[in-house]
Amino acid sequence: MAASKPDDAPSGLPLTTQSTNQSAPLSTLGSIANITILILGAGSFALPWAFCHSGIVFAFIGVLLLGLFSLCTVLMLVESKRMIEESGTYSEIDEEHNDGLDYSQIAEIALGRRMEYIVKALTLCSCIGACAGYLRFILGVFTDIFGASQHLIILFLSPLLIVLSMIRTWSSLSSFATVGNILFFLAVILVLYDALHTALTTPHAPHAPFIAANGPGDSPLLIIGPATFLFTVHYCVLSVARESDPVSFKKVVLPVSFGCAAVLNALFGAVCSLAYGLAVKDNVLRNVQGGWLGNGVSMFLAAALLITYLLYIKPAREYLEKLVLYAEPTPMTIRGEILSRLLTAFIVLLTVLISAGVQNFAVLTGTVGCITDAIQAYALPPLIYASLLVKRDRRESGVVKPLTIAKILGSVLLSAIGLGFTAAALRRLMILIFKL
Repeated sequence: MAASKPDDAPSGLPLTTQSTNQSAPLSTLGSIANITILILGAGSFALPWAFCHSGIVFAFIGVLLLGLFSLCTVLMLVESKRMIEESGTYSEIDEEHNDGLDYSQIAEIALGRRMEYIVKALTLCSCIGACAGYLRFILGVFTDIFGASQHLIILFLSPLLIVLSMIRTWSSLSSFATVGNILFFLAVILVLYDALHTALTTPHAPHAPFIAANGPGDSPLLIIGPATFLFTVHYCVLSVARESDPVSFKKVVLPVSFGCAAVLNALFGAVCSLAYGLAVKDNVLRNVQGGWLGNGVSMFLAAALLITYLLYIKPAREYLEKLVLYAEPTPMTIRGEILSRLLTAFIVLLTVLISAGVQNFAVLTGTVGCITDAIQAYALPPLIYASLLVKRDRRESGVVKPLTIAKILGSVLLSAIGLGFTAAALRRLMILIFKL
């Protein structure tokens, strides 16, 4: 039986969403920390390789534009959520098992029931692919710098990841995210120090092209995959928003997080590709000299990525829990808690298997970025937004207003451009994979 509502509760709005927005347990700084660390992940250290194959000028501009593009589509999702809540169509979602609108539910209301399952499938692939990419990165770093066995690293990390992945709320994760951001910036500083030192000591080394080279697979479009992998946090944003103040989240958290991350990623990719030149690796840490510098970078970044892993696995776990534990009451029974932990362990072990099987980190991030991430970041949000605009106008006045038509055309154009570039980038990436 669904929970009863008080008299002042708006029709169609579940109590869970109202209480979440009113209490706002996650501070503005905590929200910024969570979103920023989601963007500043291991993919940042694949950017120099992408810059080298895309051309520094195109890649620099591309990262900034894709950051802006992703911010726009995230804001479309946030605005879509607001329109649904104000319209009362939230009652289409079963309230007893709902803790606030997620991406898949917004897609269901806007585009139909089938789209819910498509979004959930894409989110699972993106989250698992991202987490596998982070593990692949850590395995590569530890194997190259410390000479540790990959199997030994997996044996050590798996139980730790399973336990930490059971942290349930973003407010609990925000302190971890703050520490992760600090560790990430320390790692970036050390890598830039090594890059500049390398550039000064080997001034005649072959440099990365400012315009894309003519080799097989080289193309300005290659930056799209890794950059999309970085900026696609759409399936996490709405989850973070449920615990944040809605006004500050839209006007402060998202612009600050995306803006800072885009600038930092663009500068980092450009400087490293210039400094290391054509010798840059798919994981730029492999270019860092050993000793205290290499060990310091590895420890800082491994800890930061461990925290990022925890944030990215959360949406996948939530979707699987809703699927498997749908009939469980709230709070869950002991049986439900056990099943929840088993699901978490299953997801973690799946990411471990993928990371052990895919050896090239840049190819993994580029593939995920060009397929599942691109659809969620570029194609669906504009279509969802356009559909809800039409429904709102028809509900309010019976006709679609001219301004709404203009917004719809702009949204569809954005979606088409994003998918077109992504398809071309995927083709180039496949060429490069076969070359490797």
